[in-house]
Amino acid sequence: MILNKDEMINLKNTISGFFILRDDYTICSANEFFYGFVKDNSYHKLPELTHPDDRNDLNRALEVVSKSYEEQSVIIRLRYGESQYEVFYLRMKKQDKSVPESNYTIRCNFCSLSNIEFFTVRRDNNIRKYRRFMSMDGKYYFDYNSDTDMFAIYKYYYDRSVVILKSKLSEWYENTRKNLKFKDEIQGIDELYHSLTTCSSDFQLYVPESLFLNSHNRFLIKGSVIYNEIDNKLLVGILVPSEYNINTMNTSYFIKDMERDVTTGVFNKSSISEYIMHKISENPDGRFFFCIMDIDDFKLINDEYGHMFGDKVLISLADILKTAIKDRGVAGRFGGDEFVMVINDVDVEELKMILKVINKNFQFKYNNTNTQMNFSLSIGISEYPKDGKTYDEIFKIADKCLYIAKAKGKNRYIIYTPKLHGDISIEDNNKKLAKKLIVSNDDKADIVYDMISNYRLDRKEDFFNLLEDVRHLFDIDSIAIYSGADLMPYINIGINVDKDKSFIDIDKDGFLKSLSLTDNRQYITNIKIIEYDHPVVYKYMNSLNIFSNLVYFKQDDVTNNKVFLMFNVSRTTIKKSSVDLALINILGKLICDAVLAM
Repeated sequence: MILNKDEMINLKNTISGFFILRDDYTICSANEFFYGFVKDNSYHKLPELTHPDDRNDLNRALEVVSKSYEEQSVIIRLRYGESQYEVFYLRMKKQDKSVPESNYTIRCNFCSLSNIEFFTVRRDNNIRKYRRFMSMDGKYYFDYNSDTDMFAIYKYYYDRSVVILKSKLSEWYENTRKNLKFKDEIQGIDELYHSLTTCSSDFQLYVPESLFLNSHNRFLIKGSVIYNEIDNKLLVGILVPSEYNINTMNTSYFIKDMERDVTTGVFNKSSISEYIMHKISENPDGRFFFCIMDIDDFKLINDEYGHMFGDKVLISLADILKTAIKDRGVAGRFGGDEFVMVINDVDVEELKMILKVINKNFQFKYNNTNTQMNFSLSIGISEYPKDGKTYDEIFKIADKCLYIAKAKGKNRYIIYTPKLHGDISIEDNNKKLAKKLIVSNDDKADIVYDMISNYRLDRKEDFFNLLEDVRHLFDIDSIAIYSGADLMPYINIGINVDKDKSFIDIDKDGFLKSLSLTDNRQYITNIKIIEYDHPVVYKYMNSLNIFSNLVYFKQDDVTNNKVFLMFNVSRTTIKKSSVDLALINILGKLICDAVLAM
């Protein structure tokens, strides 16, 4: 159902997530909720995820959006799992931002209609609760809308707000400043005006109360930026009268003592380290993940595009981290391009989803610009208390996992698992660790045996878990599987391919036929090897940032179904021992057989 403007306004404030479409309507970026909803279906085009009865409405809306910048709204049913649907309200608008193989993008804000009533009731209850809290603390509150220039100060009495000041900020500033006589008043209003108009993230300053009230005391003003559903900035904060003891007022250690990194606004190294140590001492039986990450080849980014651009990248990453973590933890910067996160109250699968959102949104932010570099992150993760009982222990384990991520080719996260990564002593230096990265042949064989024994490949979840385990065990960056009589894209992990283009159409120069000479598989240590004999396939693999790979092809002569499998590595050559190749070949054949049987 396509909505008119009045209906759009009624639903406008219920948005609960977003996703970004390429011009072919495939999904290139989304928030955590959407990825969690569609799960393994995220590689489909949006119309393919839509209920057949709703596709005409969706396609008409997409056609209007694609040809203009007019916003369109629809209510459609989106698929999750194999055949289950949920009703969603979508608002769509075209953006100029391009991505690889797409001239423009479409931003889609959405909400699940079945959850609106539940969330509305819960929100109203929370509003009443927090208004009561606010009426009890005696502080003043403010907000500033950068779009409308409206500035308001108010106080709560028994759940109701009493407006102290409401005006256009520019008008209030001009009218108030010209009547000020004292230097501290002029300096205070100038600092406040600058912090508000620049939407400074997480600022703190003291100003005379006489700017707002008939008083000779001072206000401590704390402000922070939040965003509404269409990314407009809203600056909110508190004004604390000077008679309050700031240290006793802030009962939360986190709010009281944290200091922020000047460039990015996240917490600095000393403050987040103290926070973690305090967290462990206060709740030794608690559980959380500790993540260390850095931007791959950040020095080259600074050298190529300058330090001002590098600072913009750091600020963008900090914003992405804060948005992804939400209220489940904190983010900090240790210095340079090294960031850390503490993530609470999530399991491993939820953690992986958060990391996926961070990586996708960081790549979406910069890999679509005119820069010639690939922007990516390497992340090392440890878990308290499973991997260590002290801050030093979990830090060193996470740091070693970051080193492993770098050693395996960057652009990945490593969650410490003794079975996969060995017993990493926190006393190991990097040279010792490099030796431990080589899992013994016997251990690899045991792991592969466990994969084959424990996974049921007729179940999609087990099938995907097997593919992920293969990636981590053998340092594979991406996996692409084509299936069916025409070899259409079936499953893609860590790689974006044209969902409408079959490999049969790509293979104009007999690449698949040549595999029959090598038992329908080939170990391509550098794709330049195939450039002369198979230039079309070489060009295609090169466009996907594939440097080297192992490929497998199998055909069912009775049904004519086919499967073509690629294990790919970017940036560097695959270097595999004979044992590695033998184990990968076993898994490659097993995966091909499973796909043919599906």
